[in-house]
Amino acid sequence: MTAARKAAAPPTPVELKVRMRNQREVRNTGYGSDGEWIVAECLRERGHAVEFVHAGGIDLSVDGLLSVDVKAHLALDKKATSRFPAMSATIKKPGVLYPHVVFFAECVRIFDCPALGEKAPPIDLTWENACALLARAPRKTRSPVADPQGVRAAQLAARDELHAWIETQWGLAAHVVYRGNPVAQGSMSRRAWGPESFYQNPTKVAAKIDLVVLVYFDGAESRTVLAYPLSRSGEIQWGKKPVGSNPTGRKTFNPEAIDPKFVFGSVEQFRREFLRRFLSAR
Repeated sequence: MTAARKAAAPPTPVELKVRMRNQREVRNTGYGSDGEWIVAECLRERGHAVEFVHAGGIDLSVDGLLSVDVKAHLALDKKATSRFPAMSATIKKPGVLYPHVVFFAECVRIFDCPALGEKAPPIDLTWENACALLARAPRKTRSPVADPQGVRAAQLAARDELHAWIETQWGLAAHVVYRGNPVAQGSMSRRAWGPESFYQNPTKVAAKIDLVVLVYFDGAESRTVLAYPLSRSGEIQWGKKPVGSNPTGRKTFNPEAIDPKFVFGSVEQFRREFLRRFLSAR
């Protein structure tokens, strides 16, 4: 569950557009989260119950029945149209709904909003409306960091802080890795290809580490965390990477198929639940 934050004045449309332009320049897809929150708030205004999932390719659960993966697109220099970027059928999952949020020059338009019917017209929001929805959404304020070096420095600092926290609070040795390009990671994930550094050979490193942690970042903000005790490595299906040569036999995994018990929606959830899930009997 995301911790509630203090009420804040909504960003102005100009401020929000500037941030999104900066994100686009450094390929930071933080505006994807903005799209998720806008869809969630629009549905809540219409009486629907919305929970954030952020696991297994699912962003939202609506009324406990609908699985939703929100797609956001920037078209800040274009007038609103009735079309949005096509999505390949090969990457769609059965039973998942895919609303599209397009940030046009004069409005924010939601196509195929879930729970409103297949032929429901798009929802148009003014930029002022969108800013107001984002301001009241119960989420952490996004980092204003927009330069590549600053983003990488923030990611490294967060990784090091988590590594030290695990050692100090739990007395465990962790191997903590991270990935900071959500576009590249999404492409790899669709090919059943996860970061190879997430695999650590238990027979070689058992004396050095107790658990392995992978943190995904979107810009300077951490998002999904995957983690497992080294002793439970055998419960993950490891395989060879699907592309390129692999002379050293490095192993990978399918992020879309990993057991949910190894998935945490945030660093905060990982800190709260990892021991309870795996090590409470230690």
